[in-house]
Amino acid sequence: MKKRFSAVVAAILIVLFVSVIGASAGVSDNPRVVDKADVLTSAQEADLESKLSEYSKKQNADIVIVTVPDLKGESFSFNGSVEDFADMFYETNGYDADGAMILITLDNGYGSRRVQYSCSGKCMKRLTEDEQNAIIDDVYYSLKNGDYYSALNTMAYETDDKLTPKVGFLSLLIAIGIGFAVSMIIMLIIRGKLKTVSMQRGAASYIRPGSMNVRVSRDTFLYSTVTKTARETGSSGGSGRTSSGGGSHSGVGRNF
Repeated sequence: MKKRFSAVVAAILIVLFVSVIGASAGVSDNPRVVDKADVLTSAQEADLESKLSEYSKKQNADIVIVTVPDLKGESFSFNGSVEDFADMFYETNGYDADGAMILITLDNGYGSRRVQYSCSGKCMKRLTEDEQNAIIDDVYYSLKNGDYYSALNTMAYETDDKLTPKVGFLSLLIAIGIGFAVSMIIMLIIRGKLKTVSMQRGAASYIRPGSMNVRVSRDTFLYSTVTKTARETGSSGGSGRTSSGGGSHSGVGRNF
């Protein structure tokens, strides 16, 4: 019994260890702040880079901020839209398959400034369009007034907050230990209450003489059960699109 228990515990620890190693393998080492429009000071850029690095490792997905003066001069081809520009920038710069990018362009091709999300992989479902719109709502006036650092700092924090956090390895072990301890206490209490009970070899002492003489039998319909399944009305994530490079992305944007 002890050997079996030890084997089970060892198997659980191996699975958890492999899961943790896999969870930290996907995040890239590429810069997470690319300020081509030069709207941030060096100190602000370094601060955002540090925060995005922390958020990305926690979420096991690349969270990236990019600013460009316009949609010109990039080495990749795109269909002319801000959405496709953001998607192609993410795809061609070596970021992880799972990620969320925030693009700020000072000229969307029509003389307007624009903020645009580009989500890929699991972030397409983890960060919904409603959540993205809510984040943009929170920073709209900061963007409009040119306070880019404040806006991007808030967007980075709220993007991380909206993405579902992972359970830490230590927290998971603590939870397993607490569950095991509680179950052992319950089993010991139950075992203590059964000390006065002795095993019976047969069931004769529990049967009342003559009570099992069945003379009449019939089938009686008592009730029916109706099961209803809700019809799906749409995905919880953002509506998907395909980039010029063939990648799947989602994300909302807005002029400001």
